Amino acid sequence: MFRTSEKYCYASTQLSRCCSINALWNNTTTASRVGTLSSIAGIGNKTNYDIDSTIWPLFHDQIDKVSFNEQSPPIYRKANEIFADTIVPELREGDHIWVHDYHLMTLPLLLRQRANKLNIKIRLGWFLHTPFPDEDAFTILPLREHILDGILGADVVGFQTDEDRYRFLNTCSQNA
Repeated sequence: MFRTSEKYCYASTQLSRCCSINALWNNTTTASRVGTLSSIAGIGNKTNYDIDSTIWPLFHDQIDKVSFNEQSPPIYRKANEIFADTIVPELREGDHIWVHDYHLMTLPLLLRQRANKLNIKIRLGWFLHTPFPDEDAFTILPLREHILDGILGADVVGFQTDEDRYRFLNTCSQNA
């Protein structure tokens, strides 16, 4: 997350007033304002939304290692909503917010919708630090439409490679 109006910047271990997305997700650090994901979401050991067995292998073309848990989609949604609830009170006109990685793919749209309700103009970016799956693999993801809508809530979307960008665009065109 990057915020130009104050000294917010993305880092692998912390943000000036929030933990980094990765640190929060992995419970490796606690911020006084946000807390760890398990504490703010009240979801205990489910903080990884079974990402190690669902999204991570799917996004790395390891379909044979993907497993689903019916509790995962509501937990994933709840975690993203909690991040939005935590960030929105801090928003200021003209803020630039960068959201990183697959843990928070629905966050851009949530932030956009809530900022619009408050008539606050913000700029949102989202970057994926892993490969993006091909369209066939993406279709098996339970929250696929919700996730695509979430990502498309960003003004700027970034990927590691041109192949990932192509896969994302193809997935969007097939799900339009």
